[in-house]
Amino acid sequence: ALQQKITYPLQLLTVCRLISRKRIHLLIEALEKIQQNGIDAELNIVGEGNLQNELASLAERLNLSEKVRFHGLVDYQTIASVYQQNHIFVMTSEHEGMSNAMLEAMACGLPIVTTPCEGVEELIDAATGIVISENDPEAIAGAVCQLAQQPQAYEKMTLSARQKATEFSWVSTESQYLDQYRKELTL
Repeated sequence: ALQQKITYPLQLLTVCRLISRKRIHLLIEALEKIQQNGIDAELNIVGEGNLQNELASLAERLNLSEKVRFHGLVDYQTIASVYQQNHIFVMTSEHEGMSNAMLEAMACGLPIVTTPCEGVEELIDAATGIVISENDPEAIAGAVCQLAQQPQAYEKMTLSARQKATEFSWVSTESQYLDQYRKELTL
């Protein structure tokens, strides 16, 4: 079942390779700010990479070891249930194409909090999430806190995110290609 209501601890999720351009350290630092704002939250990190030990050390230095969970790689058959066990998808990538992880999160009804990068403008608008203008932990924490403190807006975003994701489904994409081919053939 989709999480359409906020419960606590608030579950934040990111799915990516643990490499420098993903800037996951910003998420861990934002979690500290979220806690300082009185919101009980946890960060779930799915993926592997060369920065896992460094990120775990950062969580430990910030006394967040019990609030930051590294799940490693999750197989395709169970990833949907991982998305569905979380409330908000967070991404701080320096650059990205069209993010499959973001689309998967939206298909599971997760609002998105992200930094601006390629592909984001096509997916995220005020109805589906928050694109923060600054790549810093304060801005990320502020966006997460805003969603947590506005449960009705959050619930609307869960539905809008799912709807928006359907625009990028294989069925929708196939239909768009076929329409374009038909237009070209009639010219």
